[in-house]
Amino acid sequence: MSGLEKGRSAARRTIASGGVYLNNLKIDDEDHVLTSDDLLAGGYALLRKGRKTLAVIATNHV
Repeated sequence: MSGLEKGRSAARRTIASGGVYLNNLKIDDEDHVLTSDDLLAGGYALLRKGRKTLAVIATNHV
């Protein structure tokens, strides 16, 4: 959990309304699973909700 939304259903609604980006690419699939192809150098991913709300996801493995 990144903490950008209070719960899973709120996150699904935000994705359905087109307000979520992963590494500045819009996510349309509510069931998208983070894979190694989604990670930036160093094992990080940038998650954005709307214009200004950002979260960095750090992972050692996917």
